[in-house]
Amino acid sequence: MGEEETGLGSEEALVYLKRIEGLLEIIADKMQEYLEASRQLLASPALKPDVAEVHISRATRPEGALTIREVTIDPAKHIVIMRDEPIELTPTEFDVLLCLMCNSGRVLSCQELVRQAQGYELDERDARYLIRPHITRLRQKLVTEPGDQEYIYNVRGIGYFFERRTTRRD
Repeated sequence: MGEEETGLGSEEALVYLKRIEGLLEIIADKMQEYLEASRQLLASPALKPDVAEVHISRATRPEGALTIREVTIDPAKHIVIMRDEPIELTPTEFDVLLCLMCNSGRVLSCQELVRQAQGYELDERDARYLIRPHITRLRQKLVTEPGDQEYIYNVRGIGYFFERRTTRRD
């Protein structure tokens, strides 16, 4: 576009572009401040009053590997092995699986899973939306062959649990 089309001379265009550049810098600064404030809020003890007791932090994780049925999880090495084969998990999937295995046989609500595995509070609805995809991926990764027995079960409207039994449900 030429001067005729925009109605701006080259000096006016430069001033206009400088103003836009200044506004973009302000927006970027505000975004950084917002992200930092969000991180601090999530780390704040005020947001999570009882997390210190419940969260499976690196300090409170089991010392050695934990084996239930064919699944072994080793928090110290951050590995999961099933039938002598390593399973690749994201850090969040690992924390959720560790939480479920440490509480095997006990139903944990999505809110409890977020609190224990992630270390922050969410209402049950938001926690459900956060946890569901991780549970789905964990189930897919733990069932390696057709007909394999499930490990993670859902109690409708309540939450999830890691099954300890080795017999099939009928």
